[in-house]
Amino acid sequence: MSVTAILSQTVAPPEDVRLFVSKACDRTLIQETPQFAGYDYEVLAGGKPGKNMEPFIIHAPFEIHKMYSHEGEECMYILDGHLEFIYGDQTLILNPGDNVYFDSNIPHAGKSLGGKKPGSWWSSTFTSATRCSSTE
Repeated sequence: MSVTAILSQTVAPPEDVRLFVSKACDRTLIQETPQFAGYDYEVLAGGKPGKNMEPFIIHAPFEIHKMYSHEGEECMYILDGHLEFIYGDQTLILNPGDNVYFDSNIPHAGKSLGGKKPGSWWSSTFTSATRCSSTE
């Protein structure tokens, strides 16, 4: 089949799935990348089509390399360890059980405190502008 034939095919949108289960043994770990320096991501619900939010477990670096800002909202819940969270001109120290919900248009970043990278559950919403693009 030619490239032209492939590109001219009609592609159906992904089918909505009302319930999606993701087992821990199937979880994908994304090690830090140049775009997200120092952050390790465990992708939750990675195979769910048509998502309106993106859930992760994030392990923050020990140093902040850059601040991030993008369309949408985020919610973070600290599972274990301690995190310094910078949001605009505010600095917060977060401990297990603490959570924040914020407008992600404001520059933000976090760094691990202590000897281990804490686990934190994050979920980001999508907007039409960010659904197919990454932050910054």
